Amino acid sequence: MGPIQAFVAFHTRVFDFAGRSSRAEYWWSALMLILAFFGVAFAVVSTPGAMEHQLAPGAAGLMGLYLLWFWLATISMSIRRLHDAGYSGWWYLINFIPLGGLVLLVLFCFPSEPWPNAYGPAPQGPDAEGRRAGRGPRAWLQAQAQCLGWLCPAFGGRRRPLARA
Repeated sequence: MGPIQAFVAFHTRVFDFAGRSSRAEYWWSALMLILAFFGVAFAVVSTPGAMEHQLAPGAAGLMGLYLLWFWLATISMSIRRLHDAGYSGWWYLINFIPLGGLVLLVLFCFPSEPWPNAYGPAPQGPDAEGRRAGRGPRAWLQAQAQCLGWLCPAFGGRRRPLARA
């Protein structure tokens, strides 16, 4: 999935909290969202009178609707991404505790489950991790362990022997 298709899916599936979104769909949409945010911010700042807080009367309401739309779309896409990695959408709530956003970021990096799960069929296309070269559940579990190993050596990362005194 390319950036344009991902951004179209981002906007058309705003109220779709079921199903799955691949890593490519999630990260392309995130990149396009960041670029759109900076584009809108530049347009607002470059508007005459913006720095003196003299925007047009409807500009604040329009910006509020814009932010609400993107907030809902981001939450639904994040929940679908968690579903794709095999996690419940309720894991999104970890975002509201300190450092929970970092845990969520790691979960978003996990590969897709290459088989149908409780949230829908496996993603199709070249970004469907685990479906290429006949990889199966074992390769997927190895990828999960590798991601956890990067996060914490206790989960199978490289361990250094304890220094003797």
